[in-house]
Order: sequence, then C-alpha cells, then structure tokens
Amino acid sequence: MLHGMYGYQRAKASGAGMGMAIAAIVLGGIGSLGIIYLVWLLNDLWW
Repeated sequence: MLHGMYGYQRAKASGAGMGMAIAAIVLGGIGSLGIIYLVWLLNDLWW
C-alpha cells in the first residue's frame, strides 16, 4: 500500500515536471508577445 502511494506520488511529480517543461518550451516559443496576449486574455476574463 505504502509503496503504491510512493509510486503514485513519484509519477505525479514527474508528470508535473513534464507539464512545466512543456509549458516553458511553449512560452519560450511564443515569446513576449504570447505572454502579453495571455495577460490581456486573463485580464479580459477577470473583468
């Protein structure tokens, strides 16, 4: 049981790391224009 939970936590952590790496690559590819658009979009949704 404990080992299964540990494996699950590790899988979740590596999955989050992969997601963050992909997000970093995507944001890097888009560049500052993408960030400005994202901020504008979030601002538009917020208000």
